Amino acid sequence: MRFILLWTWLLWSPGFCDAEQRVDQVRVEGVRRFSPESVASWMVMRPGMVAREQTIASDARRVIEEYEEEGYWHTQVTVEGPDDTGVVRVRVEEGPPTRVDTVILRGAWVVSDVVLRSNLTVGKGSILVPSSLEEDIQGLLTLYERTGYPYASIRPEVALAVDPPAEGDPGASVTLTLDSGPRVTIDGIRFSGLNGTKEEVLLRATGLKVGRPYDRRAIEGATRALRGLPYLADVADVELEQDVRTGRYWLNFDVEETPSTRIEGVFGVLPGSSEGHRVTGLVNAEALNLLGTGRQVSLFWQRPEPLSSDLRFDYREPYLANLPLDASFAIRMAERAGYAESRLEAGLGYHPAPGVSVWVTGGRAAVRPDSLGLGVIDDRSAWVTSFKASLDRVDRLWNARKGYRVDAEIGWDQWNATGLNASTDRVRLRFDVERLHLIGQRSVLVGSVHGRRVWQQGGVTADAWWRLGGAQSIRGYVDEQFLADAAGWARFEWRRLLGPRARAFAFTDSGLLRGRNGGWFSLLGYGVGIQSAVRSGDLRIEYALSRDDAPSCGKVHLRLVSTF
Repeated sequence: MRFILLWTWLLWSPGFCDAEQRVDQVRVEGVRRFSPESVASWMVMRPGMVAREQTIASDARRVIEEYEEEGYWHTQVTVEGPDDTGVVRVRVEEGPPTRVDTVILRGAWVVSDVVLRSNLTVGKGSILVPSSLEEDIQGLLTLYERTGYPYASIRPEVALAVDPPAEGDPGASVTLTLDSGPRVTIDGIRFSGLNGTKEEVLLRATGLKVGRPYDRRAIEGATRALRGLPYLADVADVELEQDVRTGRYWLNFDVEETPSTRIEGVFGVLPGSSEGHRVTGLVNAEALNLLGTGRQVSLFWQRPEPLSSDLRFDYREPYLANLPLDASFAIRMAERAGYAESRLEAGLGYHPAPGVSVWVTGGRAAVRPDSLGLGVIDDRSAWVTSFKASLDRVDRLWNARKGYRVDAEIGWDQWNATGLNASTDRVRLRFDVERLHLIGQRSVLVGSVHGRRVWQQGGVTADAWWRLGGAQSIRGYVDEQFLADAAGWARFEWRRLLGPRARAFAFTDSGLLRGRNGGWFSLLGYGVGIQSAVRSGDLRIEYALSRDDAPSCGKVHLRLVSTF
């Protein structure tokens, strides 16, 4: 059987195009795979245009190319006219689809033939679709980029059978010729644009090691990890550079630092009763990159409602002994109506890859009745432990456009009442999943689901309930308006990106909770907001309503983050 390269048929009748003759109608005949209207839409030629040989020939080639994209490589197209009435006839003989007879691999393939062919969707008997062949080529190039060959290239050749077989579909031979290029080992890593952060801090965050083969997947993960650092405003795509004198290869990350010390203030104005509106808020002061070492310190105070307050101190030490291990220390104090709680915790985190972390924490907690003497809880203390796992595949920290986050935590506490030997076990479960999807250039859809659950022997006590409502959970409601032992809710948000750190957004939150009386009830909130970079930092204003609120009863949250 004889083969030629990329053979297609294009026929037209001699003398089909008279000078300055106009086309009155284009007729497409013989098509089955597509409608005549679809085939005509691929063509430039339209009624009223002057018929030119070059235009008609180009249109015929477009029809053939469209059929090839669907796997019909032996399609014949005949163009006749225009005739005396101005009609141009496009006759299409589609023929059967073209199937692959053989796939030949040529060149210095350093990966085994079995592995290579297992990554191909184009094989013997499959329809030869160019897009599928292109995807296979990209997949093979990605495989080589992960094994140290970033300069690999593959040249495809398709040979079609001149004489179709007596039975079955016509065949084609596909040849893939590889030029692997040099094997690249990372000899060095540079970070340009640094002002105060130490290079070793960023190098540890990437997880990359000098001397290892080039791996595009690892480099993409390293870039994503850098973009997730709170003290970097921007990270450009990494560049692979070669020293012309020594031939050594370097990775260059161009980064832009942002002030890492910030003070965040959030103020909420909530509709009240006859006493007027109530004011809530929080203040959070934190150093996210202490002295350029990556260490983090924060002091947090919150007043979710008039009779409640929270105070928290956190410290994180990254990369203990230059290992992917972080240590944390936290002091937490909370005051609620009827009791006060304090916690002292220490934790150890392991992050085996960028965006992946596992934490184990433990410590001591105590609950005391407050001076009001409401008697809602007994004097007790506990040993507390928790296990947390998170996966972050969001593309960037500021105005993220795509990716997802998964975060889950389970805690186990053993509580002992003062003066009693009996203990009470408590288990708390939390999970949060978020997905971002970019639409066009500046619109982002964000969807997330959240779940909370608590179990406790002898019934859930006042300090164990999940406190929900407000900007951090279900928007449109007052902070900590609801107490629940089981809850699930979803948040949907549309964002319009206005700048690197600015956006407008609209949202709706809905959820289902089980309250203290054991009954389930549903919630629905919605609202709008805007976030923008100002001279002193970032400003965010949010207006939210519940489904039972009149517009005048909305909740306003104002958030200002000052950085220096």
